[in-house]
Amino acid sequence: MVALTDPQELVGAVLNRTWKLARVIGQGGLGIVYEAHHQTSPGSWAVKLLQHEFVEEETTVARFLAEAEAAKRLDHPGIVKVFEAQRAEDGTPYLVMELLSGQSLHALMTGPMAPQRAVAICSQLLDALDAVHRVGVIHRDVKPDNVFVLEGERVKLLDLGLARVMDAAGGMSRKTKTGMMLGTPGYMSPEQIKNVKESDLRSDLWAVGVILYELLSGRQAFGAPTEFARMTAALTEPIVPLGSRAPELAAWDAFFAKALAKDPIERFQTASEMLTAMQGVPLGPASVVPAASGVPNTAASPPTLAGAAPSAAPSLVSAPVPVVPRTNTRVSADNPVMSGQQDRHAPPPVEVVEQRRSVRVSLWVALLLAGACLCLGLLLGMLLSR
Repeated sequence: MVALTDPQELVGAVLNRTWKLARVIGQGGLGIVYEAHHQTSPGSWAVKLLQHEFVEEETTVARFLAEAEAAKRLDHPGIVKVFEAQRAEDGTPYLVMELLSGQSLHALMTGPMAPQRAVAICSQLLDALDAVHRVGVIHRDVKPDNVFVLEGERVKLLDLGLARVMDAAGGMSRKTKTGMMLGTPGYMSPEQIKNVKESDLRSDLWAVGVILYELLSGRQAFGAPTEFARMTAALTEPIVPLGSRAPELAAWDAFFAKALAKDPIERFQTASEMLTAMQGVPLGPASVVPAASGVPNTAASPPTLAGAAPSAAPSLVSAPVPVVPRTNTRVSADNPVMSGQQDRHAPPPVEVVEQRRSVRVSLWVALLLAGACLCLGLLLGMLLSR
């Protein structure tokens, strides 16, 4: 295949008298993807042609075809199916794959995503990577553009193993004409940046952690204006806790501290381990408890880990609020608030008032009786004197 200045130049061409290229779907650093029609069978497929600059490199071509065979052996719903790996008449290798209808995850990343949706997408991605890793394949370029979301939110992992082709073609020291490197700055793990040939499956898991962080926060995990600055940030800067950007998502901080640890030994070691940990994080903020009558709702129950027993401590809001008699206190040098000393000008308790009232009544009764006795005595005295 001759070098193309425009991928549209091949539209209408027929590969091996079988696959007619109908339109350009996309172009990457390694290949050009076309929608194709079989000459004798109805339906549409996707055909990916290896870029011209790699065609003469036998090691690269061999890796390209071998990885395609590995993809064909993987019968997994999250991995794009590869039906054929062939060479065109001029020796250009190409893959015939299933044609997908949907959009890349990158196109869906327009802002923070609901945790339930983000976890559902990354769960499928990790499940697919687990199957890939089990057959000894490392993707090395997991990024939103290589995650395809179909109708019904079904996820497909794209470009399986193509990073190995770039590895064989020179790795980080070589760029394609589109400027793509082995991995994508912002999604490459620290060890992948330092020495891509020694990176392993944990680099793929790092990339998933970065994707999930961006889905939840709506911001790049290691954002910077240039590729070099993004790689430097991944090497040197700690991840900003998600809780500092979105307090309601603080329960994710421990997960990301492990998923994006600089040392791969400190990270999740397998996709299944990472999947289990991710699904164990609470998916949303704590529910707001209705306020008690007349009491403003100033607190909510803290989130708990899935399956954990609720705390025995009563909620600050939902618990009945006892009515405490108000103590009239005054702030002064000799009567500090915290001393508990009662203000001498405060009204006495109800019991004291009742006791005083009872005493007054008794005194009045005694005086009346004394007066009556005195009058009666004077009257008797007058009668006897006559």
